[in-house]
Amino acid sequence: MNTLNSVCAIDGGCQKKQWEFVNPEYVAYGGDIAIVRLNLMLHHPKVAKSIGIIAVCKDEITALRIIAPQLQSLLQLQTWDSHLIFVDGNSTDGSYEFLSQNGYMVISQSSPGLPQALRDGLNRAAELECSHAVMFQPDGNCRPEDLPRIVEILLGGQYDLVIGSRYLKALRSVDDTVTTFLGNSAFRLMYRLRFPKCSLRDPIVGYRGFPLTLLWDLDLLDNSEYRMVERLLRTSLSFDPIMTARSLKAGLKVIEVDAPEGPRLGGKPKRTSLRWGIAYSIQLWFDNFVRFCAGKPTFPKSHHPSVSR
Repeated sequence: MNTLNSVCAIDGGCQKKQWEFVNPEYVAYGGDIAIVRLNLMLHHPKVAKSIGIIAVCKDEITALRIIAPQLQSLLQLQTWDSHLIFVDGNSTDGSYEFLSQNGYMVISQSSPGLPQALRDGLNRAAELECSHAVMFQPDGNCRPEDLPRIVEILLGGQYDLVIGSRYLKALRSVDDTVTTFLGNSAFRLMYRLRFPKCSLRDPIVGYRGFPLTLLWDLDLLDNSEYRMVERLLRTSLSFDPIMTARSLKAGLKVIEVDAPEGPRLGGKPKRTSLRWGIAYSIQLWFDNFVRFCAGKPTFPKSHHPSVSR
């Protein structure tokens, strides 16, 4: 199998001459993609697996004072290699200063919006040669004690996507309002209508782990098709829901683990639930119908390493 050695994509400061490919079949995607380098040698037995924990925050100083030390202490007890990466969205409450002064790895996101913050964090994980990533919200909603279970299942190699579910078994989101509960229920119904065999209870939650190669395999790096939706609804669209949908469509192995949602520790939600829900509904509809009719891929571009085992 040909393997992509490193990637450079158009993000304003990246030049064509910097692109380096082992397999010319891969192309750089347009848009504001921040990922510029990634070793994709996961199938090679000599390459150690490591986890990049991507924690995006903005004005979460109250939560960070509690969650950041808990995360750091927890990771120091694990046998797997990890890098805790905070991405700060230009906080004004001292979040960035707290993290940097206490020795945490923290970067400022390069442009506004959650998708860009995630790309910046994934870019740093790639630079650190992480093989896998876990997206973690350091506002109290994601519990650090659930992280080892997600990582251990992920590194076991039997699953391509591990989701920390808020609704598995009898669990329920503690931050749910009537609007968000109905919205999450509607998304769950959408997935079951689209994928009749799908039993996922929380397909759109952000607390999840995956190999970094999945971003290329499922063509998740290009969000230019959704710019009009983002502008009309004045929100930003991440790749969480379509990552789950494309994984199911591709026949990849997806599993949920119970990850009860903790209460938010200070700070305020950064997105309007109704506007966000409408935008994601449009994104999912577009991804499953318009892209399909246009002949655009919603399946792996390469044979995923974890599937080959």
